Amino acid sequence: MYFTELKSNDRILIIVAMIAGIVGLAATVTFVGQGNVKYVKIFWAETVEQTIVFE
Repeated sequence: MYFTELKSNDRILIIVAMIAGIVGLAATVTFVGQGNVKYVKIFWAETVEQTIVFE
């Protein structure tokens, strides 16, 4: 089946599906890239420890 043999409605459906897929992929990459899918806390509270060394 060639693209030229498709009906006008089929072409529109394919184009809309491709655009929806690209937008969905971009939204997923953005959502995951911001760290919104972590199920555990990956940053620990920083503790400052001071020691004294005697010679």
